[in-house]
Amino acid sequence: TIRFTPASAQPRGVVVSSYTASCTTRGTTTARTGSVSGATASAVTVSSLTNGKTYSCSVQAKSSAGVSSAASGSVSVTPLAAPNPPTIGTATAGNGQAIIRYTAVTQPTGVTLASYTASCTTSGSSTPITAPSTSASAVSITVSGLSNGRTYVCSVTAKSTGGVSSAASGTLSVTPASPSAPNAPTLRSVAAGNAEAT
Repeated sequence: TIRFTPASAQPRGVVVSSYTASCTTRGTTTARTGSVSGATASAVTVSSLTNGKTYSCSVQAKSSAGVSSAASGSVSVTPLAAPNPPTIGTATAGNGQAIIRYTAVTQPTGVTLASYTASCTTSGSSTPITAPSTSASAVSITVSGLSNGRTYVCSVTAKSTGGVSSAASGTLSVTPASPSAPNAPTLRSVAAGNAEAT
């Protein structure tokens, strides 16, 4: 996404209708472009760039009278691939929560993970309950706010500056439950003492 500041003033009678960003990379003369409508727009997205390649981008304004020269200067950007999802592991049920475990995988060149997110959904609800990891190196996430006795299907995604991965292949089912009361002991004998019994 290329961000810019529209000109503070235009010639009399000129109304900007759109802006176009053009991005080129070394070794090619064909620019990748993207446009956005509106005189007050301040950002435009250029798609179909190659991850890992550095592009030089600039912006032009368009009106019914024609197209402006390119903005003074240019900006450089290197698109990054979205991260690979982790490998799903195991789920441990708790009281109103679940611990979701996963394993990190090798990431594309240049991709640095920022965090993971676990998502759990239950039948009858389209809104997942989510929780982020505490760090990029974490291998488990505790998802709280679950209803005891309901079965949830959970998965994990990874996040980096390049975006969010698809969900991990496979899902985990878990049913949170209230803690069980302890089992009763077995009585064996009783001995009377001075104002006491053992």
